[in-house]
Amino acid sequence: MEFIGILVFLVVVALQLAAMGLGVAALIIYILAIIDITKRSDQWKDKTMWLLLVILVPFCSLIYWFSVRKSVNRTYPIASYPPVQPPTQPPTQPPAA
Repeated sequence: MEFIGILVFLVVVALQLAAMGLGVAALIIYILAIIDITKRSDQWKDKTMWLLLVILVPFCSLIYWFSVRKSVNRTYPIASYPPVQPPTQPPTQPPAA
């Protein structure tokens, strides 16, 4: 009988640890979604809507991260601050005679 009690205790502890792990993972996705949305180009019209949805309804961060983010990446790249400009080469001078 003691063995069953110990087994039940271990199962309950394992389930609690799994739930904590899922909570931490959800928090990380929530933070990454907010960072990803704020880094988006201002040309993306849904930026404000998704930012409000993710902040007010945290479950929406999962929807954004796993469905919307992939399709948005193809159309509106993440903006870089300051904007990256291609390097310019200095003008070449003819060799001295």
